[in-house]
Amino acid sequence: MFAARIRGLPPAAFQLLLLAVLSGTGDLRLLQDAGDGDRVIKDLAPAERARLVRIDSAAGAARSRLWLMAARASQAPFAGNQPEGR
Repeated sequence: MFAARIRGLPPAAFQLLLLAVLSGTGDLRLLQDAGDGDRVIKDLAPAERARLVRIDSAAGAARSRLWLMAARASQAPFAGNQPEGR
């Protein structure tokens, strides 16, 4: 379920979502520094529409909906590269 949503993201949204998940904070300032500044909220919009993240501008954070989603996002780039039998 989450893997399909993640695979459907544009590259900028995927990269920012992955950074937010791996940082463990979802701090928008961190994402803005790593991304394209003020464009980060716009770049994350597809992830928010897919209900993978919620942007809380007042708190300055991108919040993941579920920890399972976070685990799937971090594994998505490696899908298909699993050894046989897995």
